[in-house]
Amino acid sequence: MMEAIEKARKILSADKEAGINIDFLMEEEDLNRSLKRDEFEEIIDPITNRFSELLIEALQISGINPDDLHSVELISDATRTPKV
Repeated sequence: MMEAIEKARKILSADKEAGINIDFLMEEEDLNRSLKRDEFEEIIDPITNRFSELLIEALQISGINPDDLHSVELISDATRTPKV
């Protein structure tokens, strides 16, 4: 399941829709679903909001002015998440 989710997340970084296909998910039932980028963003919205809060807090603690930043780069699983 994690492999299918990861694949869909990567596809959604460039496309507006991704298919999720998992054979024999439960009791010989397959999962075949299409996921749109806006649906995905809605699912991860609480996580991305928390990220924004942490970034603002880190900037305040460090004394860095947000206008002095050119970009913020995430190193982890979220690097290909379209919204982040």
